[in-house]
Amino acid sequence: MKQTERVTLAEDELVTVFLGADQQVTAEFATHPRVHWIAAEAGNDAVDVMSKIPPKSRVMLLTEKIPPAIYSRITSQARGSGALYMHRNNPRAVRAALFSFFPKPKVGSSNGGGGGAHGKIKRFLEEHPPDLAKGSAEEARRLFGLAQQLGISTTFGSLSQAISLQKRRAGRGDIPASVRSEKDTILDTLAEAIGQCQTMVAALELMRDWITTTTKENAELKAAVENVRKLIGPASGQN
Repeated sequence: MKQTERVTLAEDELVTVFLGADQQVTAEFATHPRVHWIAAEAGNDAVDVMSKIPPKSRVMLLTEKIPPAIYSRITSQARGSGALYMHRNNPRAVRAALFSFFPKPKVGSSNGGGGGAHGKIKRFLEEHPPDLAKGSAEEARRLFGLAQQLGISTTFGSLSQAISLQKRRAGRGDIPASVRSEKDTILDTLAEAIGQCQTMVAALELMRDWITTTTKENAELKAAVENVRKLIGPASGQN
């Protein structure tokens, strides 16, 4: 389904978000029961990424920095299944898209946000500390399989969010979109507008080159036709 089309989600349908390199889980939707998070970075196996897409995925939301091979497979599957797919260039846009489907975010049962689950995730990260110099999603992907092997009930989104919290406490990045300043929002919007302008400029340059080439070819063709006419003129007069 084309990106511009809209859908109404049934109660059992999901939104699957594919995170490219350095992209973070949206805080409000980290443990939402109908939002599924999948790391889709360079180094991820395309077949493995595709195998993690839930059958009920009605919307596929793609962030930036997804490898072309994975990106094309996701969009091809979306078109084949009739799912809606859309690309969002920054965390603010991802958050806005999710709120358009779920105006009131719900917290899933495995969010790790309280009681024993929270303590287990905290202890797990103390025993297996993430590399805070890397992206939260990247480290969550690395540690998620280990957490499952150890019997810790969590989700990729929950683990990524817990790592993001550690990074913020350590004074590193991963600031959630909900607490970004108005200046950051304006800069994101401006960056996106500049990118669109650059695309338009590139298209206009291609059009200019095409017009220049076409004009030159037309002039050459006109000259050739004129030469033929000059050659034919005397010959026809002799007849």
